[in-house]
Amino acid sequence: HIFGENTMKFYRHRKAAVLLICAFIGIFALTSCRSASAPELTVQAKNSFEKTLRVATDDDYWPYVYHDANGQLTGHDIELITLVANRLNMNLEIYPMTWEESLLAVRNHEADAVLTCEYTGKEVDDGIIPTSPVKSDDFVVFSKNNISSADTLFEKRIGVMKNGNVVKSVTEHGLEDACIYYDSNREAFDALAKDECDCVIVRYIIGLGIIDEMGAAGSGIDGYISLSDSRSCIGVAQGNEKLADEISTVINGLRADGT
Repeated sequence: HIFGENTMKFYRHRKAAVLLICAFIGIFALTSCRSASAPELTVQAKNSFEKTLRVATDDDYWPYVYHDANGQLTGHDIELITLVANRLNMNLEIYPMTWEESLLAVRNHEADAVLTCEYTGKEVDDGIIPTSPVKSDDFVVFSKNNISSADTLFEKRIGVMKNGNVVKSVTEHGLEDACIYYDSNREAFDALAKDECDCVIVRYIIGLGIIDEMGAAGSGIDGYISLSDSRSCIGVAQGNEKLADEISTVINGLRADGT
């Protein structure tokens, strides 16, 4: 197989697969659907310091960043960055926006950091410094029909979110010519439900949340194979290596002490 046997992990059985998804430094246990009890934000920003950490984020990325029933921004990444700011003795300002706007804000130094970027191991990646990884959630192929091999993807119409982290993955595998680009992951799944594309590639836990949110329209859509392993990190504006190192130190400390 072109992609290697180690990438041919099957995701047909959701409960078992959720246990394979990362974990998130132990801050929360991931749930398999959006309708499950939402995590309560147990850590609050102290905001009593001289320095401020400005963070841009996509605000429609359940379960990592999203608005709860009361309109408050919450999620796993919000909990993490709150812990980070408190341990760095920094106030926290979060700017919710689209993913594209978040990246632009960091590259233009209108924000200090972004939640969250694909971890590539590079010192600088397209104007953004990656911190230590914070979570792992594979890019998985979702479809209404069984997909048993990644080799068949070259013959498919693949829905992906434009400018999302998944674009790098499909490009690395030579699949960009098979892709149809959508403004959001939800739009890609809606197209899949209408047979306007054959499959969608997205992080596994994100895909499960969208399917659950779709209700009857998502019936029959499931995750089949992993296209690639994927780790995420906090992205820091280029030129601010000191902040990136400080955030990485906190992340590694949280992982070590099991927070």
